Amino acid sequence: MQSTVERFNRIKEISVGSNYEIKRERILEGKQGHNNGWRVIEQEKILPRQSLDLSSQRDILSKLNAHTIRHLLPSGYPSSVHSSYASYASYSFMASTVSTATMVLSTQSLLLAVGVGQEAAAPISATLNWIIKDGIGQFGGILFASKVSSSTNSVDKDPKKWRMVSAIGMDIAVFMELMTPLFPSHFLMIASVANIWKNISFLTASASRAKLHQCLATQSKQSIQASDNLGDLTAKATSQSILASILGTCMGIGFSPYLLQDTLSLFSGCILLSGVNQLCTYQSLVKVPLRTFNRQRLMILLDSYFCNTKRDNRDDNISPEHISKKEHFLPFSSNEGFQWLHIGCKLEKVCPKGPREFSLLHNDKEKFVLNFERYNDSKYDVYITYYEDADDNDILRGLYQCFAIKHILDGSKDKSNSYTDLMTESYTHLSHFDNFKQDIINAGWIIDDNNSINVESKYSTRLQVDRNRNKQKLENRTH
Repeated sequence: MQSTVERFNRIKEISVGSNYEIKRERILEGKQGHNNGWRVIEQEKILPRQSLDLSSQRDILSKLNAHTIRHLLPSGYPSSVHSSYASYASYSFMASTVSTATMVLSTQSLLLAVGVGQEAAAPISATLNWIIKDGIGQFGGILFASKVSSSTNSVDKDPKKWRMVSAIGMDIAVFMELMTPLFPSHFLMIASVANIWKNISFLTASASRAKLHQCLATQSKQSIQASDNLGDLTAKATSQSILASILGTCMGIGFSPYLLQDTLSLFSGCILLSGVNQLCTYQSLVKVPLRTFNRQRLMILLDSYFCNTKRDNRDDNISPEHISKKEHFLPFSSNEGFQWLHIGCKLEKVCPKGPREFSLLHNDKEKFVLNFERYNDSKYDVYITYYEDADDNDILRGLYQCFAIKHILDGSKDKSNSYTDLMTESYTHLSHFDNFKQDIINAGWIIDDNNSINVESKYSTRLQVDRNRNKQKLENRTH
C-alpha cells in the first residue's frame, strides 16, 4: 500500500531582487505509518517582481477607494444620490482648489501691503487696519443677505445664478486684494471693499449650495423637503471642501516663489487660475436638475411641451434633467427669450378698453385675467395678471393658457381669424391642463409645495377683486 505524505508547518521566505523575487518554502514531510522521523524539503520559486507588485497595487488602490468613498462621498454612493452628483462634486472640488490657491496669493499681497516683513511697519496700525477691513466686510455681507432674502430674485428661485455670482464675487475680491501693494496708502478702502465681496461670495455660496444639495439628495417625488440623506450629503460636501482647501493652500504656497516676483507674473497667474475656477463652477452646475420652477425653467418647459406633439418625445423633453441643459444661468446675461409674454401687468395694460373689456375677460372659475394683441403673422404680445389670492396651481394654469394662445397664433397664419375664435380655442387647450400637470409631476417636478413656482418679478402687480359686492372693485397691488 502506497503511503500518503503529510505536509505542514509551511514556512515562506521571500527575497527581493531588482527584477525578480525568490520564494523559498521549507516543508516538514513525514510518511504515515512510519517512525523514521521527519525530513525537511526546501523549494525555491523565482517569480517576476511585477506580478506581485500589480497585485499589491490593486489591493492598495482598492483600500484607498474604499476609504475615499467612506470619508468623502455620501453613504450608499452612487445609488444614494442623483446621477449628476459625480460631475457636480468633481468640478466643485477643482473650483474650490484653484480658488483657495488664488486666495493664498491675494492674502500674501495683503500682508505685503500692510507692511509685514518691513522694518518700518507699525504693528498696531497694521493690526487695526486688518480688523477694520474685516469688520466692514462682515457688516456689508449682513446688509447684502438681508437685501437678497427680501427680494423677488432670491437664492431659492435661481441658485445656479447665485452660485456663479459667488464665484465671480470671490475673483473680484482676489484681484482687489492683489492691487493693495500697488496702492498701499489706500489699503483700508481697497481691502474693505474686497472683504465685502468675499463675504457676499461666502453667503451666496453657502445659500445656493443648500438648494443644490436638495436637488442632488435622495428625494420623494411628492415634496422637495423629503430629502432622505441631505445631512450626510452636506457633511461630505464639507469634507470635500476642506480637502480642496488643503490642496489649494499647498498649490498657492508652491506658486508663490514664482508668481510673487513681479506684478505681471502675479496677475497673469491669478487670471489663469480664476478662469479655471469660473469654468469648473459653470460645468458643475450644468447638469444639476432643479425641480422647482422659476420664470425661465417654466417657460422652457411649456415651450417644449407645446412644440413636441408626440408623447414619447414630450416626456423626455419636460424632465428636469433636459430643462437644466437649456437653462441659462450666467449673471448679467439676457436669458429671458420670451419677450412676447408679460406677467403681472397693470390692469390698464391687460384691459386697455376699460371695465367693460374686463367684464368680458373675467372668468369666475379662474384667478387670472389674460389678453393678447396681434400685430402681424409673427409678432404678438400676451398679457396676464393674477388675482391676489392666486396660488401655484393658478399660476401654472394661467401660463399654460398663455402658451396655448402662442401655439395657436404660431400655427395660424390667417389673421382673419377672429379674436373670439382664438380665445375660445385656447380654452379648449386649457381643458387638457390636468393631464399636463400630471405629466410634469411624473417627470419629477415639484408644484404642490407652497411657493414652488416663482415667475413674477418685483415689478409685477396683482389684482384685488371684491367678489362680495355686486359691482367689482379692482385695484392694482404690487407683488
